[in-house]
Amino acid sequence: MDVRALLRLLYGRTPNLELVEAALGSAPGERVMLVSDREPTVSTLSSEWATTVQRTRSSFARTHWNRSVVVGVTTLDELIARYGEPAFG
Repeated sequence: MDVRALLRLLYGRTPNLELVEAALGSAPGERVMLVSDREPTVSTLSSEWATTVQRTRSSFARTHWNRSVVVGVTTLDELIARYGEPAFG
């Protein structure tokens, strides 16, 4: 199942919650995301990170990113401007 679909299923009806279907990055725009269909929670915008962890004894050493997709990217500053500063507590 696509992670976006899973998040919509789990949280789509939660009041006062909006799912933003975008990656978070240092600059807005579009980027290529590497996707692991077996482990979608480790999809990444960083091909360097994916290569590094596959070469090490990390818990991601066996992860295989089997496809890529172009995704929209937003920034933390854009999210704060849109939704306000997070309040933890």
